[in-house]
Amino acid sequence: MAITRVHHVSQIGPDFEEAQKVYVAGMGLAVDQHRSPLPGGRPGDIEGTSSMEFPIGEMFIEVSVPANSDSAAGKFLAERNGVGGMHHVAFASDDLEADVKDLQAKGLRFLSRPDGDASPLYFDPETTLGLLMELVADDGYYPHPSYRGVGLATGMAHVGIAARSEEEVTDLFSHKFGLGKLERPEGSGAGTPISERGDAPQREADDDVTGVEFPCGGTIVEISVPNDDVSGTARFLASRGGLAAWHHICPWAPDVHAFMDRGNAAGMRQLGSIPPKEETTQAVGWFHPRSALGTLIEVWNIPLRTP
Repeated sequence: MAITRVHHVSQIGPDFEEAQKVYVAGMGLAVDQHRSPLPGGRPGDIEGTSSMEFPIGEMFIEVSVPANSDSAAGKFLAERNGVGGMHHVAFASDDLEADVKDLQAKGLRFLSRPDGDASPLYFDPETTLGLLMELVADDGYYPHPSYRGVGLATGMAHVGIAARSEEEVTDLFSHKFGLGKLERPEGSGAGTPISERGDAPQREADDDVTGVEFPCGGTIVEISVPNDDVSGTARFLASRGGLAAWHHICPWAPDVHAFMDRGNAAGMRQLGSIPPKEETTQAVGWFHPRSALGTLIEVWNIPLRTP
């Protein structure tokens, strides 16, 4: 396998003004005008959309706006109450042809591409636990410094998935995708309830989940497996079909307090509170999905601790 990194996170949103409110005004990122010029962006890879890119570290967040409500993207937006949400995540390969053959040999399928080889290469969600994922050739592109924003968010710490089974996600991401599983001592890392992990923030007391992690380039694919059927994560998973669903994104911010202050000033809605900066420089914050294009946003600066 030659999957190198998470290439981009794709969202569908109502308009580019709202996207810039969240990612530029709120999170301090910038529009990559080299690849998606203002004000209208570029033709979207999702049929019937225009797209805008917001670089973050070695990847980017792609926001696509439907041209009309009758398209698949328009219906996706309507299903999420016109706010939007995560549509898919793209993974980069430095040997696309070989990886496609390898993944097919392992039982994964790809959706047909009516426009030929120029069309996006999506996995058939029926073979990926219901997750829509894209495989792209690694283009080796890194944004010009002028498109990297003000420096509040320097990368994507992880992309979060809710899933029903640790065994199923391990089979998909480790055995099929070839990603390493982040193994840690019991009680301190992946494969243990997040509430018991010594290196992870406290989640809501009623959100009892087990964390499973797969490093992919400079980003972690973080899986939250509910340990009951009443927690917020369990209810979210049930609403998305019960197998697996894109759950949240987590930018890495050296100064979480400054990140939260900027987001609040831009009108984003904070969930919960964080300790004052005088008490700790390490913190975890959350923004409500309804104030962030339908995507739950976590932000932290928790170090990655390994055995």
